[in-house]
Amino acid sequence: MKIKLKYLFFLTTILAFTTACSRSVDIPTEIPPTETAIIPPTLEVTLPSTKIPATPTEIPPTQDPDCTNEALFIADVTIPDDTVLSAGEAFVKTWRIQNAGTCTWNKSYKLVFSSGEQMNSALTVSLSETPPDENLDISVDLVAPSNNGSFTGIYQLQNAQGEVFNIGALDNIWLKIVVGDGAVSPTATAGGPTAVPGVCNPDRNAAYESEILTLINNARANNGLSALSLNSQLQAAADAHSKDMACNSLLSHTGSDGSSVSSRVAAQGYAASYSVENIYAGGTAQDAFTWWMNDQLHKDAILDTRVSEIGIGYAYLGTSTYGGYFAVDFAGP
Repeated sequence: MKIKLKYLFFLTTILAFTTACSRSVDIPTEIPPTETAIIPPTLEVTLPSTKIPATPTEIPPTQDPDCTNEALFIADVTIPDDTVLSAGEAFVKTWRIQNAGTCTWNKSYKLVFSSGEQMNSALTVSLSETPPDENLDISVDLVAPSNNGSFTGIYQLQNAQGEVFNIGALDNIWLKIVVGDGAVSPTATAGGPTAVPGVCNPDRNAAYESEILTLINNARANNGLSALSLNSQLQAAADAHSKDMACNSLLSHTGSDGSSVSSRVAAQGYAASYSVENIYAGGTAQDAFTWWMNDQLHKDAILDTRVSEIGIGYAYLGTSTYGGYFAVDFAGP
C-alpha cells in the first residue's frame, strides 16, 4: 500500500512538472508583423533654376524726356585740315567733341557719314557713354583716295532716335586731306565746282558782312574792349579767301595755293604785328558769330586785345559743299 502511494505521488509530480514545462514553451498566439524592407529615403534632387540670372545690359538708364542733345567741336586730335597724305594711305581721324547738352550719350548715339568722300570709312560709329559737359574722342578708320587732290568727308551726330543734332552752330563735322604733293586739284574737290581763275564768281552779301562787324564789336564792348575798325587791305585779304573757299569747296585757314592768313594779309600790303583769322561755312551771319563765341579759340580771336582792325569776307556759291563761306581777318599794325 505504501508502495502504491509513493508511486502515485511520484507520477503526480511528473505530471505536474510536465504541465509546467509545457506552459513555459507555449507558442505565442501573436505573430510578429512581417519585417519590411528598409527603403532609403528618396534623394532630393535640386534641378537648376529655369530663371535666367540677371546680367548687365547695354540699356542706358532712363533719361529725362526733356533733355537736350547738343555738341561742341573741341579739337582735331589727329589729321588737322589739309594734312598731306600719300595715295592709298590708311589713317585714323579723331575729333574731340564735348557733350554740350543735358542728355547722356551712349552706344545708341552714332557718328554717321553724311556726304563727300567716304574714303572707306564705316557708315556709322557708335559713341561711348559721355555725360553732359564731358569730352569724347571719336575716331574713324579711313584710306586716302588713290588720286591726287583735296578731299572732304562730312559726318553728323545722331541721337538714339536717329535725329541729327548740332555741333555748335553746324549740324556736321568734317575731315579734309590733301593727297599728293600738297597741290589741290580743282577737279578732285568733294562736291565742288572746277575753280578756273576769272570764271568762278561767288556772290557776296554786304548785309552779312555788316552784321558780322556789328556782332563782333558788340561782344567786344560787352567785355570792355574797343571796337574794331574796317581796314580795306584786311577786307581784300578776307574777301579773297572766302572766294577761294567757295570756289574750291574747302573750309580751311590754308588757301588752295598754300597761303596762310599772315601771308594773305601781307600780300595786300598790310604790315601786321599780329594777325588771326576766323572762318565759317554753311549758315547765316548770326550762325557764324554764335559758333565762334561757343568755341574758345574763335572767341579769343574776337576778344583779342592785340587787334584793332578787321576785314570781313563772305562768298556764296550754290554748287559748293557748304554754299556760303565767311572769312574774318583780325590784325594789329
